Amino acid sequence: ATEQGVREQAEQYLQSVQHADNVLHVCNDVLERSGSPLAEFHAARIMCTACLEKWDAVDAAARSQLREYLFRYGVSRANALTLPVRNKVLQAHAILWKRGWLEMTQADADEFLGRVEQSLSSSADNATSVTLVQTLTSLVQEFSSAKSSSVGLTLEWHRKSAEAFQARGLQRIMRIALAYISTLLKSFDHGASIVPVLVPALALLVETLSWEFLRSGQAGSDYMTKQRRASMSSASTATTNERADEETAPVVPVAAFRDLFLFSELKTVMLHVYTAVRFHSEELRTLATQSLLLLASVRGDEVFHNHAERVQYLSACLIPVLQSAVVPPNGAILSEEEAGDAIAVCRILSQLVASFGTVILVQVPNVIEAL
Repeated sequence: ATEQGVREQAEQYLQSVQHADNVLHVCNDVLERSGSPLAEFHAARIMCTACLEKWDAVDAAARSQLREYLFRYGVSRANALTLPVRNKVLQAHAILWKRGWLEMTQADADEFLGRVEQSLSSSADNATSVTLVQTLTSLVQEFSSAKSSSVGLTLEWHRKSAEAFQARGLQRIMRIALAYISTLLKSFDHGASIVPVLVPALALLVETLSWEFLRSGQAGSDYMTKQRRASMSSASTATTNERADEETAPVVPVAAFRDLFLFSELKTVMLHVYTAVRFHSEELRTLATQSLLLLASVRGDEVFHNHAERVQYLSACLIPVLQSAVVPPNGAILSEEEAGDAIAVCRILSQLVASFGTVILVQVPNVIEAL
């Protein structure tokens, strides 16, 4: 038989056992022994689907074992799996976490996220680090998606799951991403080649900053906002640059995230990131710009308790951005990189003014001198 014929037979076999009682065992064998990326892809997909279909019949220990298996499989084979297989494994892992999230405790979430954080801090292999980061990205993406087809449950269930994830997981992931990026920057400043890891780490932070915060008691019908519908329909096809050109939606955190946005090193680290990567590559600059645009879009009384806090926040973002602007000599022509940087700086400044207004802008200390 031809290679194509073997692949088709493998796919047909997996499809035929999808509803069998021993489907999880069969998929496990395929993942461990087949060596065929196509078979591995379908095995991961069917394993997840079968577990969701049999959810009520599978005990909590078996569900936990399956999540753990998919996580360890993805991480341990980070250098061997093709990108589509790795993505499917991580997606399946994230879906199973989401399906069981409402039944889990804070301790369950902390234990898993703590292991990912510890693994990241000790990993010396880029492929493993990227897989760990993308494990967290898949989690955030799955919880922020309102596609009920993922697990076959109601929109109200998705809203409750997203709200529970916001309360018990999102902030921890944001802090993990921030700490990891800060660590990577130290190596970046010394010329180390950490770009393959820094790109997904920045993408993770952008994903968390893009979270559409939910309020307790929010109606299920309000969960499917225009913004969320648009992100669902375009996320799978938009490139990094296309997403960067989209209008930045307001970021309106709930009160539990106030300290992270106001008093952590979030703004400082991301400004440092932008300064470090702005002329390194377009992809890095785009991701750093997206993060600063999102930080420039923060608003809401749950974060800012008074006028002075708004002025302080705007100052912490505005002055470093103004000071970073490259002003060419009279008559000089900007290079492509400098032009891209100038556009990014203008977009960030415009977003800050749009979010905070000129009344607050003129009260920022030293703003006239910086201009």
